[in-house]
Amino acid sequence: MTIAVFLLGSVLIGLHVLLDIYLGLAGLIFLMGILAINYKFFWISRFSAVHSLFFVGVLSLVLLELFLVFAVLPFHFMVSGAALTVLWYTGALLTRAHLLRLLTKSMVYRHLVLGGVLFLFLLLTAQWM
Repeated sequence: MTIAVFLLGSVLIGLHVLLDIYLGLAGLIFLMGILAINYKFFWISRFSAVHSLFFVGVLSLVLLELFLVFAVLPFHFMVSGAALTVLWYTGALLTRAHLLRLLTKSMVYRHLVLGGVLFLFLLLTAQWM
């Protein structure tokens, strides 16, 4: 699913940048795709739809906002897709741990540090257009 998030984000941002696809249409397609990916992620973890739908919706809306931000920033679309993937993975793992009631302070710290370091590494090594 991580590859699906990367491909969805980078392809849609690439279509927006290179072919001048309307950002609202790209955002709508991204929202539908990320909703499906998030639902599948929580479904694989054997959560009931009632408990996970709220978290699927919130995570998808946060990622939609990040998608719109990365579509406007002057990054290469591959960097934007990789950054979206890192942020999705961090958010999805923390949400899954919360639903499993395994979330501890050290786990939050570890995931946020790892996600933050990867995100900063991406942004600092990326070429700005």
